[in-house]
Amino acid sequence: MQAKHRCQSQSLTLRLLCYLCVSAFQSFRPLRLCAFAFHHVGLCYNSRMRDVKTVRARLLKLAFESLYGPFAWAYDWVSRTFFMGQWRVWQRAALPHLRGTRVLELGMGTGNLQIDMARAGLQPVGIDLSPQMLRQARRKWKRLGIAPFRMCRARATALPFPDAAFDSVVSTFPSEYIADERTLAEVSRVLRPGGRLVVVPGGWLNPKGAKGRALEGVSRAVYGYQAAPHDVLDPAELERRIAQGEGWYTWLSALRERMSAAGYDTNAHLAGNNKGTCLVIVADKRGAAT
Repeated sequence: MQAKHRCQSQSLTLRLLCYLCVSAFQSFRPLRLCAFAFHHVGLCYNSRMRDVKTVRARLLKLAFESLYGPFAWAYDWVSRTFFMGQWRVWQRAALPHLRGTRVLELGMGTGNLQIDMARAGLQPVGIDLSPQMLRQARRKWKRLGIAPFRMCRARATALPFPDAAFDSVVSTFPSEYIADERTLAEVSRVLRPGGRLVVVPGGWLNPKGAKGRALEGVSRAVYGYQAAPHDVLDPAELERRIAQGEGWYTWLSALRERMSAAGYDTNAHLAGNNKGTCLVIVADKRGAAT
């Protein structure tokens, strides 16, 4: 029976990988031909590197769209397997930073953090734009026999909630919508004065052992060679690098500037263990708490 389940799991994995590869080939064939042609007419190295980054970004977008859409059923398995079980650890890193009990989660996915927050005595509400993800969340609460999630399908740029409805808003591993001025404005609107936005934008594995190095290699192939600042362990050093805004920290610096312009005071924190580390951004809405 175990062997049968293993074979079924491997079959599903192969189907997922084949789908992503075929979709990538079909979607990016013109881009591949252009890259081939550019190479042979002798474009400079920097131009080719920009092209590689463009291809990587589009492939990553395709992969995430697949996981949030037709392959939403594989999301929990993919995040658990390829991140050595740290994905859930990194999600939970947001919990100590939440303020108050009324919490809105942007991009709730399959509902894992909703379960964590409910067990911590909070009153979570979740939104997601993907109907497939919400379907998986619904199946999860029924399978686990827990209370139904308070959730709805919505965009982060147009939240269907009244003003000052929440004490905190949280988002783990969000896509580019989190830096959208409209999202930050909507979050500010639904937060009470003195409320808090907590974002876990990503994490990185410590490449120890053959498996760790292999998975870290996958991460680098997907996110680029400067995706994981392994040498940063001190919060003060992290703050300094974000302020400088160079290399990997460019987007963090830009996100902080947008948050500041939207009326937030921000701080960056690190949370991790011997397997990996994640970044937690805490943004407090300016104004006296009620």
